[in-house]
Amino acid sequence: MSANRCTDGARSVGVLTDAGSITAHLVAHLQGLDALLLECNHDRALLAASSYPASVRARIGGRFGHLSNDTAATWLAALWYRGMQHLVAAHLSERSTSDGHGPRKSRPKAARSDRGEPI
Repeated sequence: MSANRCTDGARSVGVLTDAGSITAHLVAHLQGLDALLLECNHDRALLAASSYPASVRARIGGRFGHLSNDTAATWLAALWYRGMQHLVAAHLSERSTSDGHGPRKSRPKAARSDRGEPI
């Protein structure tokens, strides 16, 4: 799991990957970010139907595996605030994420920058 926060004292950026479950400690650690790189690796149904061997599907979709799109959306909802200026969807699977199942579907409808632009 990676849940890192970097700051220069004025702005902060976070990186969140492979965090299969949401904890109060991690939410507190990543609150108030100006930018977030968030893993949005797979759609659970597409992963289940993928050509990956069962052992790989279990590892990817497991508790400490890659973040599914719906888990990423839950994380984003927990971390979202009006000051967030940038959101980067990372580690998208070519086999188990499609245009209809990726990060655009996962973002909160209210996700807008302070300038009012959709994130």
